Amino acid sequence: MFGNVGNGAQGVRNWFWNHRIIVRIISALVLVFGIAVMFANTEGRVENIANNLVETKEVLPENEGKLVIVSGTPSIENDGVIVDEEANLQVKNAYFYRRIPLQLVYAKKPKEIVIDKGKDLNSTLDDKTEKIDYVETEWIPAGAERENKLSDKYGEYENPPKVDLSSFYKNNYLCIGKFKIDSTDVHVKILNLVETKEHGFTKEVLKKNCQDYIKTLGNGFKVVSQGYKNYAMISNGDEIGDIHVKFSYGTLESMKPITVIGRQKGDKIVSEDKDDLSISEQVYDKILSKDEYIKGLSSEDADSRSFGFNSILIGVIGLLLTLKFNRFGTR
Repeated sequence: MFGNVGNGAQGVRNWFWNHRIIVRIISALVLVFGIAVMFANTEGRVENIANNLVETKEVLPENEGKLVIVSGTPSIENDGVIVDEEANLQVKNAYFYRRIPLQLVYAKKPKEIVIDKGKDLNSTLDDKTEKIDYVETEWIPAGAERENKLSDKYGEYENPPKVDLSSFYKNNYLCIGKFKIDSTDVHVKILNLVETKEHGFTKEVLKKNCQDYIKTLGNGFKVVSQGYKNYAMISNGDEIGDIHVKFSYGTLESMKPITVIGRQKGDKIVSEDKDDLSISEQVYDKILSKDEYIKGLSSEDADSRSFGFNSILIGVIGLLLTLKFNRFGTR
């Protein structure tokens, strides 16, 4: 690291002198990082949370707007029932349902091509490459904007006009008891802690339920196999301008008790920036009482402050060393 270490202290001095700018920058970054960590984990943070946190199992009017800690096994509102009236489909135990009309269009895609194989023809290490845009086909939402005309070295391409077909998306609330989780980040974190499964529909189900919906799409549409896990979709072909209507939904397969922290707003638990809590401090994969939660936060903040203090110390020492060797180092 220091080059010729045989020169001992002189070698160290020479290294610091030759790399003093880099050392200063790194030391300054470490110092700023340490200050930020200390500022984010002040001793009063956990005390403030403890004084404002309410442990509860029910939605109570007196807790409106307060920070609450709630534990239990996740469930889905309304037993997860979602109804797509337009397509005449219904699912149960679903935390989301999606119907998306997609259209096949032309789109530019970058490709990396070899323009010079280099001296070693058996190796790719010395190849020279270049990124070139090629026009390829892509399935996009039927009503999405697209370039009217595209071209590449092989020719010119004209895109079909967008098609005004409605999509349908419904997301059910995840619940802890009577509380609904109204936070995207917390919602995603909970889904990472439980077992989920994505589903499609069989050809039989779509044929039985979607005949009226298929008629509204126009001529040429029929139920076909999607080729993915044997799911079915509604389609009028695979040529440019053709439409695929794809269906999917997700269910909770297995759930374990968890703990969620957030603000009570009506029957919802929401996340707010003013709570000074990271997402990792809002969802836990176990049952926690208020005392256990506060104890854990206190321990984590103490460790963070220790780490921040050490970072500040290292940054200051690094800056002082560069100043010292700037003054007394080799010239």
